[in-house]
Amino acid sequence: MTANDDQNPAATVRAIYRYHAVDNGWGDIGYQYLIDESGTVYEGRWSGTASTSCEDFGHEDGGERVVTGAHTGGWNSGNVGVALLGDFTGRGRYKSAPKAAAVDGLEGLLADLSVRHGLDPEAEVTYVNPVSFEEKVVQTIGGHQDYNATACPGELLYAQLPEIRTAVAERMAAADSGDPTDPTDPTIPTDPVDPDPTDPPTTDPEPPTTMHVGDLDATTVDIKNQWRADVSVTVLDGDGTPVEGATVSGTWSTTGGAGSCDTAADGTCTVTETTGKKDNALTFVVKSVTAGDLAYVSAANTDPDGDSDGTTITVVRAG
Repeated sequence: MTANDDQNPAATVRAIYRYHAVDNGWGDIGYQYLIDESGTVYEGRWSGTASTSCEDFGHEDGGERVVTGAHTGGWNSGNVGVALLGDFTGRGRYKSAPKAAAVDGLEGLLADLSVRHGLDPEAEVTYVNPVSFEEKVVQTIGGHQDYNATACPGELLYAQLPEIRTAVAERMAAADSGDPTDPTDPTIPTDPVDPDPTDPPTTDPEPPTTMHVGDLDATTVDIKNQWRADVSVTVLDGDGTPVEGATVSGTWSTTGGAGSCDTAADGTCTVTETTGKKDNALTFVVKSVTAGDLAYVSAANTDPDGDSDGTTITVVRAG
């Protein structure tokens, strides 16, 4: 999940690559394709020297075999993962349905893949993992939550999947063939191929055009019949440098209150909330971070202390 109205989606894709390949230790990005709000398609997982980047990526050149991704645990083999950049959870003031240009790009990609692999986009199929031989009855075009316990791809996008399947079928009927150059979070059964492990992917170093939460810490203060939660937020850019002047905004899910602060030269600031002692815990959720031209990438949020996931922290009253 990334921020909507992203002003620098290419930087966001680079940040996702870093998060998947370096922070998670996967060695590469998890999805075969990513698509931004304007409909631009990005190459995801590298399929080795047998494919041409930016032409037939994800596949062997001219073939049917697709690189195995890391997008849906236990069901990666024989599946294609497409990530649509944005937040489509439908919760709070940041909720947003995917933009028309993104959906158009997604439908084009899915139509091309369905033609190439002889798939019926409106069918229900029995997917068989070609490695584990585990089976699951799913739609040809489905969402992450059809395979794993997750809210992905968000209810506002998931609700559009029936319309997307119909649109893909209509595109296939109107065209003789296509070329895969567009995607989102649905998955399509195909044949897998692993990249050449001796020839790993290369990318340019991530420029400092993105930022994320690098740490969340909390303390409590007793005040007569109330108590106060103080949450310290650290904002770092893509190179790990503290960001000064970043505005952090979020919500206290327990009380429903909003909180915000602006980071100092060390990249930190503090949000506070006071409540009665009947509430034993308060939870703060970071909703947005803004600072000049830097793009906020929530997927890269982290907390080296392990007391939060970098986005949400629960503060328990002392005593």
